[in-house]
Amino acid sequence: MVGVGKMFTRVVVCLDGSWLAEQMIPYARGLAEAAHASLKIIRVVDFGEDAERVKRYVDSWSELLHCEAETVQVQHEVASTLLGELWACPDDLPALATRGHSGLLEPLIGSTALGVIRKLGRPVFILHPFTGKNGREAFEMKSIIAALDGSESSEKILPFAAEVAHALRLDLELVQALPDVHDRMPPEIKHDVLEDAYLARCAHRLEKEHGLNVRWDVLHGAPAQAICSYVHGRQGAVLAMTSRARKPLEHALLGSVASACVRRAGVPVLIDALPERAAG
Repeated sequence: MVGVGKMFTRVVVCLDGSWLAEQMIPYARGLAEAAHASLKIIRVVDFGEDAERVKRYVDSWSELLHCEAETVQVQHEVASTLLGELWACPDDLPALATRGHSGLLEPLIGSTALGVIRKLGRPVFILHPFTGKNGREAFEMKSIIAALDGSESSEKILPFAAEVAHALRLDLELVQALPDVHDRMPPEIKHDVLEDAYLARCAHRLEKEHGLNVRWDVLHGAPAQAICSYVHGRQGAVLAMTSRARKPLEHALLGSVASACVRRAGVPVLIDALPERAAG
């Protein structure tokens, strides 16, 4: 299994002043409360912005949520400034909302969020705002559904997903979407991907290592569509997956699939990107 599971101690909501970004707040708050983690609001002050006005905005959220808040002056660009803050606190889980509805990864997520996902080196909690939660009621997390594709790289998210499920006393579900037989299978996919035994072995390993109750299910059809159909409408569900997308138009199985799932699944996503040198 790739990666090492490590629980977060703080959820950091990265705001940009838009109502789209604010839709992540109920989800981040709910996850933090369930995990007995603290909550923090952070806002990078971009060039040309009124720093005092931004600080008043952030302070208003701090007072409302009774949490820590911070404004940081941009250095070179927003993404690199935010990454610097997050790298300095390795036990933080960043929470961001996406910025659009395009099918392409960069317009979909926005350059700042995309830069964080690709370069941070640990999972990011992300939400497509058009499926966001109304109001300020905290999100109640009920299940984690980890999407695999049969490759070792797709399992990178499993240690973290299992650690969160164990800490929050949730069941963990594993799903594997098998494309139609005429679709070409990437060469890194294991030969036993077409057998139920692959998910069964992953489930057994996680149960043994983390003391979890792990369920699994094999889906059929186009992977993105199958995964989104499986999780859509699931109250309290969080989708967990690895993305190896390196370019907006990359068509690796869990590159384009991760992009589509963020946009269409209708649930928040815990996503971890492979290092760019390993993403090809």
